[in-house]
Amino acid sequence: MNQIQIIDYRQEHQPYFEKFNRVWIEELFEMEPVDEWVLTNPDKAILEPGGKILMALYDGVVAGTVGLRKVDDTVYEFTKMAVDIQFRRKGIAEALTYASFDAAKKLGASKVILYSNTKNAGAVKLYEKLGFRHVPVENDVYKRANVKMEIDMLPVIRADLSHTAAIASIGKKSFRHAFENLFESKETLFEYLEYTYDPLKLAKSIRKVNNLYFLVWHDGHPVGFAKVKKLSFNPHLASDVQMELQKIYVLPEYQGTGAGSLLILAIKEAAREISPDHIWLDTHVSNDKAIRFYERNGFRKIGRHQFLIGTQRFDYHVMALAMTGARDGRSPSSNELVLQYQAVGQ
Repeated sequence: MNQIQIIDYRQEHQPYFEKFNRVWIEELFEMEPVDEWVLTNPDKAILEPGGKILMALYDGVVAGTVGLRKVDDTVYEFTKMAVDIQFRRKGIAEALTYASFDAAKKLGASKVILYSNTKNAGAVKLYEKLGFRHVPVENDVYKRANVKMEIDMLPVIRADLSHTAAIASIGKKSFRHAFENLFESKETLFEYLEYTYDPLKLAKSIRKVNNLYFLVWHDGHPVGFAKVKKLSFNPHLASDVQMELQKIYVLPEYQGTGAGSLLILAIKEAAREISPDHIWLDTHVSNDKAIRFYERNGFRKIGRHQFLIGTQRFDYHVMALAMTGARDGRSPSSNELVLQYQAVGQ
């Protein structure tokens, strides 16, 4: 069992901040004057203008870092993310990124941007996995930058009974958009949606102690939701504590905005309270887009099963994310994000 701990930057961390970043910059590119300034003066370059720097500890050893540079009151730049070479491929970069999202939202960010380069293909792939989308890059920011990406810091809340109608509307529209072509009978599809999202049935589900519902918002209205069963066992898994991601839907017009990734983040945060060995889900075998999304977020196929809707059988992949949370009962402080997990190559 290994532990990743995300803490706030302190002045004694400056040598690590500089060292980790010099390695990848000098390995792939050349140091620019702006790099020298930021790495040697992180307090003045990032913190004093209103930004934030986070440090990652791995079993108590300083292992990585990332900065959030304030661009304006609502936009922050995700910058100078680096993991010491001996600690790579242990989930540290992902943990730093998720912690930076949480910090950005607390700072009031509505959007986080970053600049990168296609030479750093591994980093670009990670950013895509975590929900960043490509946008046109300016020519006068960094000489080496030929990639610009951004992600909206959409607010995610735990839904309650007042959100029943919104969940039903999102669920019906999203499910129909994704699966209508698979149904042999439109009547069967209609009956399934009316039954699944019946207001009374949905309200009863929201009230259940074992269920959690999340809503993600954009421009003041909900655009996606997720449903989690805190404890739900799947026969394909042998672990003692399992959480089920039963539903996750984003309205078609908001797919690609990062809304789905932020719902996944909220689910992983909720998992810290329950500490499951696995989070599992099922998805239709033909839903390639969803399968790729789940795989980017660490889920792997572990089996298959069939589900009956009306008289029609549907084939589903069962997918699972191995993830063991802290079980010592301690709640992390506001300046600390603790993730305990088995090393599974995330």
